[in-house]
Amino acid sequence: MTGAIPHSEYDRLGSVLTGAAVSFALYGITCCQVIWYFRNYPRDTRGLKLMVVSVWFFETMHGVLVVNMLWYYLIRRGNGESPYQFYHCGHWTMIAQGIPAEICCVATESFLLRRVYQITDRKKLAACAAIPFLVAATLTIAYFVQRLRYPCSVQNTRSNAVFGTSAILTTILDLGLALATGVVLYGQRSGLHVRSTSLPMIRFLIVWTMTTGVLMAISTVAFMALFLVFPSDLFYLGVYLLHAKIYANTLLATLNSRSLLRSISEQVMELSVIPVTRSHGLKLPAPGDFS
Repeated sequence: MTGAIPHSEYDRLGSVLTGAAVSFALYGITCCQVIWYFRNYPRDTRGLKLMVVSVWFFETMHGVLVVNMLWYYLIRRGNGESPYQFYHCGHWTMIAQGIPAEICCVATESFLLRRVYQITDRKKLAACAAIPFLVAATLTIAYFVQRLRYPCSVQNTRSNAVFGTSAILTTILDLGLALATGVVLYGQRSGLHVRSTSLPMIRFLIVWTMTTGVLMAISTVAFMALFLVFPSDLFYLGVYLLHAKIYANTLLATLNSRSLLRSISEQVMELSVIPVTRSHGLKLPAPGDFS
C-alpha cells in the first residue's frame, strides 16, 4: 500500500497503541504474580500449578501476537497490500491475538465457577451456571473460526452478533459468580459470633469477590459497547487488549491472596489472646503486687 495514512486512521491506531502499552504493563504484573505464587505456594496441587503456568504461557503468546500486530499496522503499514484490504480486512494477528486472550478468560471463569460450586450447598443451582459458561465459550470459538475464514468486515455481520451474544453471557456470568460468592460468604458471616476471628476474613473475601467480579464485567462491557457503537473502528480493540490481562491478574491475585488472609487471621487471633494472657510481653500483675 502506498501513500500516507489518513489522520482518522492515526486516531484508530492510536487507541490500539495505548491499549497495547497498558496491556504490556499489566503483563509485567502478571509475571510478578506468577513468581510470587511459586515462591509462596510450593505445596499447591499440580493442577493449580499447571493452570498458573498455562495462563502465563497464553498471556505471553498474546503479547507476542500483539507485537506482531503493532508491527503490521504501525511499522509495515500494509506494505504490498491494497488499501481496501488494509482498512477493511483484519490482519491475521489481530484475529489470532484474541484466541490466547479468550483461553485465559475461560480459565479464570472456570476456576471461579468451580470455587462457587465448592463453597455453596446448592450444588444443582451452581451447576446451572455452567450453562451460560459453555454457551459463551462455544459462541466465542464459532466467532474466531468465522473471522479466520472471512477476515473482512463486510463479511462479518453474523459473526459480530455471535461475539456480542458471547460477551453478554460472559458479563452475566461474571456478575452472577461474584454475587453468588458474596451471598454464600455473607450467609456464613451471619452464622458467626460477633467476636469470631473468622469475621475479618469473610468481610475481606466479600469485598474482594465483589470488586474483582465487577471489574471483570466492566472490562467486558467496555470493549463490547465500543464494538457495537464503532464496529468499523478499532477503538474497541484498545480496550480488548486489557481484557485478558484483567482476567489473568484476577485469577493470580485470588490465588496469591491466601497469604494475606492467613496473616489477617493470625493478627486477629493474637489480638484476641492479648487480654487474657500477656500485654506486650509484660507479666500481668498479681493481686498482692499492689500491697
